[in-house]
Amino acid sequence: MRWWFKYGLKVPDPSTANLALGRAVHSALGENFAQKVDTREDLPTEGVVALFREAWENERDQTLRFLKSKPKINSCVSLHKKPKHSDSIGTLCGP
Repeated sequence: MRWWFKYGLKVPDPSTANLALGRAVHSALGENFAQKVDTREDLPTEGVVALFREAWENERDQTLRFLKSKPKINSCVSLHKKPKHSDSIGTLCGP
């Protein structure tokens, strides 16, 4: 059922604070790693912390926006019946 909502109906997985924090950490570390590949030196600690804070603010805002919007599934979709062909997905629900 989860697969159908995620891939069939393109409903995104709900975001959580833990996922947002992980994405922010990975973003900051990724920037540091990219810098290290180019220059063979790490960014200063303050720079990595600043990148993390920027990424965290962005992730936090996106997560809060997502949680407030609570995506809704159109009532025209039956939870028990799946279309036989992926081409018919567009005919089940409007935009």
